[in-house]
Amino acid sequence: MKIFESKLRDLRRSLPAKPGKRFISCFIDMIICCVLALCISIGTSAFAHNTKAYIEAGKIVDEEIVYFYDWAEAAHVIEYIDKENNVMKDMDIMVYENLLRAIYHSYVVLGNDQQPEFNLEGKDMITKYGQSSLLNDTVSYFYTTFGPENDLVNLNNKTKSQFMFDMYEENFGTKSSMFVYNLDISDVPVLTTQAAYSIIYYFENDSDDALGKTGLDNYNAFYDAYAYMLRNAQDIMIRSEPYYSTHYTKYFDAYSAQARISNISLIISIFLGYVIGVFLPKLLFKDGRTIGRLIMKLGVINQYDEDTDETHISIGVVCLRSLIEIVGYMFVAFIMYMFAPFNGVYDAMMTPFIGEVNLMIVLIIITLISLIINSVALFTHYRQNLIDLIFRNLVVDLHYMDMGDPDDEYEGKSL
Repeated sequence: MKIFESKLRDLRRSLPAKPGKRFISCFIDMIICCVLALCISIGTSAFAHNTKAYIEAGKIVDEEIVYFYDWAEAAHVIEYIDKENNVMKDMDIMVYENLLRAIYHSYVVLGNDQQPEFNLEGKDMITKYGQSSLLNDTVSYFYTTFGPENDLVNLNNKTKSQFMFDMYEENFGTKSSMFVYNLDISDVPVLTTQAAYSIIYYFENDSDDALGKTGLDNYNAFYDAYAYMLRNAQDIMIRSEPYYSTHYTKYFDAYSAQARISNISLIISIFLGYVIGVFLPKLLFKDGRTIGRLIMKLGVINQYDEDTDETHISIGVVCLRSLIEIVGYMFVAFIMYMFAPFNGVYDAMMTPFIGEVNLMIVLIIITLISLIINSVALFTHYRQNLIDLIFRNLVVDLHYMDMGDPDDEYEGKSL
């Protein structure tokens, strides 16, 4: 078949390919490599996940997760919807429920004299979680009861209520005026009736009027500050001793081992995808032509040498170029993480891969180096990138045969 025949005679009569066409051909090859790597990864991933090292690390990860979740549940910083099936409440739900407690507490403590429209009679969806208190409010319970009792939080000689007052004022910042801080009426900060009603109004009407916008602003302020305090509570537990040294490091090392095995299987998949989809076509189609270059009618030849008159690119040069190019194709990993088994979760890529350096950093460095290598083609006369210059190669375009280069100082000579 003609596609398997060398086009050297025609390629020698062709002009250097423009960077745009080279990019398109490379993009086609990268898509082919990605598709093949995804198919191959089904097998490599299954094999990796059934290795003894991966399974043993997984057992440690599961044990440590169960241990932390049981501890965190006791601290109230996580809650289950279905503990038997390990279904937990999202952070959004926990914040929302505590907001409803704060609204109900505001109604009970402050009434609605200042805001007659603020009425919770018959609104069971709001009142069913009870009122905020030092024990019923999630954040208050952790920082004033569980934390101090387990040496996780230091009240700094303050009363529990004063500690919470100060914490709210610090974390709510300019929006701390949403609350009333008065020990005579409550041992926890109390939402003002105006703030509570504006949030209810926003929930029920989703209106763009002034009150609706105020309610949205108050809701966002409550969510941001409360979610931060809740996340910080979890971080305090993780960083605490002896938990961090005896449990978290054990969990992280096991998780990193699993991630490393997954990442290695991913890289092997990309390597095999490159060999099958890019390197083998170079050998089959000859002249350094990949499927992408074949479609774009590009080929690779040696830069013309009057002494040898040799322009044919050798298999050795093809192999050496491919060894360098395959590193750049590791960029495909970013795309593959969007699919199974990662499904868009890049956590494994952020774990240590080479020493303390994670795979994400390695791939970013590779991408930057690839950009530098290929950007050279924008500034060279024969549109050669750095690899072309090193191996004295030219990527030429069969669409432009027997056309002189008006800028060529060697005009009249064959490429």
